[in-house]
Amino acid sequence: MVYDVISMEQMVIEALPLKKIENIPDSNLVNAEKEFCRYILSLSYHSRRENVAKELPWPSKQETVEERKDYFYPILETIGKLSEEDRIDFAEYFWINKNIFIDAYSDYNSSCFSELKAIVFSGLNWDNPKIKPLNKEIVEYFTAAIVGKNDYEQEAYRMFFGDCVTIESNDIFPLVLMGLADKEEKELIEEGAFGFILMRFSPPDVINQLRRMIENSESQENKEKLEKIVAKVQGLMEGVAVHTSLESVYSSIQFENYPVSEFTRPKRIEFLKGLIEEKAIGKDGRVLDVASGTGWLVGLMREDLGMRNVWGVDINIKNLETATNIHGDYFSASSWDKLPFSTNQFSLVTCLGRSLPHAENELNFENALRELERVTVQNGYLIFDMPSSIDGDYAKNIEKFKTALRNVGCPERELIDLPYVVDSPDGKNFYNRFVPKREWIEKVLSRRFNFELKVIEEDIPNEKGEPNGNKNLVFICRKR
Repeated sequence: MVYDVISMEQMVIEALPLKKIENIPDSNLVNAEKEFCRYILSLSYHSRRENVAKELPWPSKQETVEERKDYFYPILETIGKLSEEDRIDFAEYFWINKNIFIDAYSDYNSSCFSELKAIVFSGLNWDNPKIKPLNKEIVEYFTAAIVGKNDYEQEAYRMFFGDCVTIESNDIFPLVLMGLADKEEKELIEEGAFGFILMRFSPPDVINQLRRMIENSESQENKEKLEKIVAKVQGLMEGVAVHTSLESVYSSIQFENYPVSEFTRPKRIEFLKGLIEEKAIGKDGRVLDVASGTGWLVGLMREDLGMRNVWGVDINIKNLETATNIHGDYFSASSWDKLPFSTNQFSLVTCLGRSLPHAENELNFENALRELERVTVQNGYLIFDMPSSIDGDYAKNIEKFKTALRNVGCPERELIDLPYVVDSPDGKNFYNRFVPKREWIEKVLSRRFNFELKVIEEDIPNEKGEPNGNKNLVFICRKR
């Protein structure tokens, strides 16, 4: 590589034993390396760099924080313009020199390290076959780090986990997951890396990241490998379809044709009539049904109970079309964590039909509740239901999911009070759901929300009206 002898880049290259990119001088790839070295040099204002800087021929003028930031976007833009093959070469260049960068320049500042990862790995095509050697090295390094078999355990942990809140916010994880999907089942369990990822994030988060990768992959071979590992995590039998979205499940089972439970309808009519008689809500009161599906509850309140201001939202467009065709133009598309309504607008907000388990994890569940509370007026009611996770089919399915997670190396300590289940409405199409214990839900409602709470426990009979051990929990929350 050719550099001007007085350039900052040369100072970095000569001062550190970096392995260089072998390429034509002034090519896009070499220019990217120059920009990257300039950016690395700009990190020298950190306290941990001060001692190292004394031994290097640094410029006398130290970079300020503002000046340092000026380097980030140019290098990001320069690398973004590289061809796909050059992007892989650049990532290999970083990986070969990673311990030097980690040890000398990354400091213990998470935002700086986040920038390094964004520069190198953001937008990298993990689906390209030519990335396999790097892919394998990354997984081996990651695996060795988490079991303490290399000298960079702490630094490696920061590289993979130090600055990421969620798995999708970490640019390096698609490479890790693809590498793990390449492994044989026995290796996957014995090495423990995949189990560690499940422990660090959560089974639903990891499954959803794998689903995104399946949808984005252009390689049929990679899709099949990823589907195989998703099936393994969920405990699905061979030949069972792996769904990448809840909409895919609904489409496969033709959700719009599913009848409302003959047990549920009279229960809901009885309860809602009681609220009207108690004048908790009036027939002119504003009511919002969230995750309304095909609109049966909106229809019940409007048509059976004569309530005039009832509206429904759902995220599934097909369900909304069915609801509108049956009940009228009272529905709109919306997710429950970002409702298109102002604060304190509805006297009654419902989310029934055991919909909230589709929040999939603790964070999403609480975010949904917070939004449902926001649009409920003071002294108004939020009513939602959840399955009892300690009874009937849900308790059995949690145990099945625990077994599946054990089989991919998830530590036993992470399976205590597991709040997740993989189940199916028809025994053929499966998806994961969030089903915490009643005590956990009550604790969240009492500590984080201003509700007066009452819980009704319902027995859920089978199609013949016979008891089968399943129970439903209805949470009646009055906003104080």
